[in-house]
Amino acid sequence: GATGVIVTHGTDTMGYSAAALSFMIDTPVPVIFVGSQRSADRPSSDNAMNAVCAAAAATSDLGEVAVVMHATTSDDICAIHRGARVRKMHTSRRDAFRSIDIAPIGEVAFPSRKVTLTNEAARRESHTLALHDNLDPRCALIQFYPGMSEDLLDAYEGFRGIVIAGTGLG
Repeated sequence: GATGVIVTHGTDTMGYSAAALSFMIDTPVPVIFVGSQRSADRPSSDNAMNAVCAAAAATSDLGEVAVVMHATTSDDICAIHRGARVRKMHTSRRDAFRSIDIAPIGEVAFPSRKVTLTNEAARRESHTLALHDNLDPRCALIQFYPGMSEDLLDAYEGFRGIVIAGTGLG
């Protein structure tokens, strides 16, 4: 019965949470993740604009999980990024989030709150609500480090999936 859902989230892991929820839920209404790159006590805070844009997106014709954050360094537009295709690209820039291998699925103009969606964006009520929460606990995340012994992988024998977090600049 909700018109939309807003999830306030820290920005360091917001892309991961949005992606996970994108795969776990079919939603007939917008589920919008939003955060702030700069805290409310700073004159350059983006918290209020991001929140206003998130509310506009949550009441729009969108029908999927998305991340709404500043699209530029100015206070003019927030981008609407598909939840499973967004990544934080900078530690402090207000326009730190980018859609990966696709364009953003929409934008919210500020201060007018006008929402513009692309043709690729899922529309409200195009899905029936469904939760896919049958997660397999036999998955692991392993942090690689130089000199790591391959014997450490033996502890994960029988697991269905292993993600190895690597190192490096590339």
